[in-house]
Amino acid sequence: MGHVIAIISGKGGAGKTATTVNLAWALACDYGYKSVIVDIDKDKPDALGWKEQAEASGHTSFKVDTFLCEASPKELILNLKEKFDFVYG
Repeated sequence: MGHVIAIISGKGGAGKTATTVNLAWALACDYGYKSVIVDIDKDKPDALGWKEQAEASGHTSFKVDTFLCEASPKELILNLKEKFDFVYG
């Protein structure tokens, strides 16, 4: 069974993105767990800079209406490395 870890805060500059990427990377690369980062930051939807890479690979941005109605999971998930995936909002 999978687990969900949420890194959230209303304050900017709190280190959410750095913590998220480092934790997901460690879980995937050091411990062998599959990790998926779902970036749903409404203010900076591409803080990680992976949106362009995702769109170039034919991936769709995550929006509730798209997720529920139109897109397949393969269109949403960008595989960056084995066991390390990204979905951008």
